[in-house]
Amino acid sequence: MNRFKDRHTDQYNYARLQNATQDKNESPDVFLDHLRKLCQRTIQASDNAVEQALINREAERRLLAAFINGFNGVLGRQLRLQMHDTIEKALNMALVAATLDREECTSF
Repeated sequence: MNRFKDRHTDQYNYARLQNATQDKNESPDVFLDHLRKLCQRTIQASDNAVEQALINREAERRLLAAFINGFNGVLGRQLRLQMHDTIEKALNMALVAATLDREECTSF
């Protein structure tokens, strides 16, 4: 089973998640999927259900912070100012803003 174990340290995986940024042509939902994969590597497994729930909640907070901080420019500033409390709200705002931005670019 060690053959399938992640070869990188926990610190490396945390750093990749924290430093992830949206690619130029990457949509917010694709960026979020990318972050979810990175975040999965930071989650420890526990046999205790209560402890696992706490670990998962903390991972969700890390994911939200990485998502919000991964955007540059006006969209990034808007997301950081809104202080969203769930990933769904942040994603919805990012999708709306990206759609509006795309429409403004094509209307000229």
